[in-house]
Amino acid sequence: MLPQEDAILINTKNKQSIQPKVTEVLCYLVLHYPRVVSRAELIEHVWGNNELVGKKHLLIPSGK
Repeated sequence: MLPQEDAILINTKNKQSIQPKVTEVLCYLVLHYPRVVSRAELIEHVWGNNELVGKKHLLIPSGK
């Protein structure tokens, strides 16, 4: 992961750009590993308690 570039290194030759908030979420999760981070905590720390925006971005479709 390359947070300063908002990218993920796929292999030694390829990297994939990601959105800045995705980078923030991944960094937050890594920093708090192995603890389970709640959705509310992510919203508070990544979106500054802006629940409307945070909840919209953290919607995860359920698989069947």
